[in-house]
Amino acid sequence: MNGSQIADMIRAKLRGEAEIASSRYRHFVVDKMRAKAKEKRDKEREEKLARREELREEMREKRRYRALHTPKGRYQLSAAVREFMLEMQTHRCAICEKPFKGKIRPCVDHCHTSGKVRAFLCSNCNTGLGMYKDQPELLRRAAKYLETHRALHEKGRD
Repeated sequence: MNGSQIADMIRAKLRGEAEIASSRYRHFVVDKMRAKAKEKRDKEREEKLARREELREEMREKRRYRALHTPKGRYQLSAAVREFMLEMQTHRCAICEKPFKGKIRPCVDHCHTSGKVRAFLCSNCNTGLGMYKDQPELLRRAAKYLETHRALHEKGRD
């Protein structure tokens, strides 16, 4: 091996070390850049999620407000008006006075000609009124019929 060959080998070795060093530096810089980019993406994602949660909370609040103050359903009663009416009736049927709890739920009683809400009834009372087609005279006759037959049965027991 002559001197020029040795010099070429040394240069090649130094070049290889330089390439390795520059490769390591490149990996270091690239890794650092990737870490910064990931950090930025994570921060943006967190900000986006926080904003999304704020918007969801705003929407929940709007829904709660609308539920209380916007008329709903067939009879256009807001939740606040409905609750007020039920409290005025002490959460009981306006006819039989059974409390609304468990399976007994309030039904909206309304006038079939005007459509105006009258009160809350249990389903039995509401159905009964509906069967008599909102005609008080029929209800009076039905009541008289029941009273007459009750009196006849009581006489039969004596």
